[in-house]
Amino acid sequence: MNRRTFLGAVATAALGPAWLRRAFADDACDTAGLGTLSNAFRRAARSARPLLVLVIPVDDQEKWSRGHAWGELLNHGSDAELAPLAGCELVCARMADVVRLFPGVLGEPLAIVATTERVPAGVRALDAELPEWAGWMPSMDGDDRAAEDASISARIEALAQMVREGVGEPHGDVAALASRVREMVRERPVPGSHWGLDGGCGTTVEGRDDLSEGLACGMGHVPARSRRFLHWLTRRQL
Repeated sequence: MNRRTFLGAVATAALGPAWLRRAFADDACDTAGLGTLSNAFRRAARSARPLLVLVIPVDDQEKWSRGHAWGELLNHGSDAELAPLAGCELVCARMADVVRLFPGVLGEPLAIVATTERVPAGVRALDAELPEWAGWMPSMDGDDRAAEDASISARIEALAQMVREGVGEPHGDVAALASRVREMVRERPVPGSHWGLDGGCGTTVEGRDDLSEGLACGMGHVPARSRRFLHWLTRRQL
């Protein structure tokens, strides 16, 4: 699909003392984005879990597309699709911050996974081909809705398979692990993001009235499984 230019499939970074100092620096980092990423890596390292970075793309349309795809998986994935996420520390970050912490990772993949049990960390870029997210559209007939639903299911499956290949199969009770992920999703956003609610004629952001805007269009349509999404946009970009 024509949503990005991704230069590398898999990268392993050899990270030295300077990287280690950045990863375990004080909370007061030079940027909020790098601070959020660094803190997530420290939590992952302390619990001996892999860090899964959901990459925030530069392009605004890609933010919508990827944010909705991740929202579909996190909010509507099956037990088997969600369980691998329970063993990860999740965070959202821009590649500008990722490469400062993990030099050597190229392009703008869907996600980065960093193994934290050893130093230097093993870092891999994860990517998958996702069906395009169409965004809101006018009312549709039954055939269109069926195709739309199939597209959402395909995005969820592709992301889940990508995560499973990146972090491995879950260990433990799959239903219990999936329940843990669902509880996290209900209670808080993934660090580095907000939960947005897309009504087709406007967007609200959970806990942030200052980022919410709407239009009285009266005809927008967003599928039920696409309405809650990872919100990476500022008010000016809504």
